[in-house]
Amino acid sequence: MTTEKATLFIDAQSLYNAIRDAFFSDTDNHVCGQVDPMKLANFICSQPPPGVTRVLNEVRVYSGRPDPTKDPRTHAAHMKQCAEWSRGGANIITRNSDTPRSGPT
Repeated sequence: MTTEKATLFIDAQSLYNAIRDAFFSDTDNHVCGQVDPMKLANFICSQPPPGVTRVLNEVRVYSGRPDPTKDPRTHAAHMKQCAEWSRGGANIITRNSDTPRSGPT
């Protein structure tokens, strides 16, 4: 039996949008499509190919952080969500949502 260490990298907004597009309509509550990153990682690790054991090494969640001066309500919700993910064991990596990316887009 082979043991693999698994690290899950999540682009939070892309994952949320993909779930919304695949399973929900625009009129569904905004909560529909939210994912617990640790539950997702544990599920992925529980589904290895035959003969393989996966051990969760780390979960990294990448997320844009809304500007608190432009959108305080969304910023507060984002901070609450990040704190919850962090308490669950995920490593949260953020950047300001209005910060231009470097490199090609």
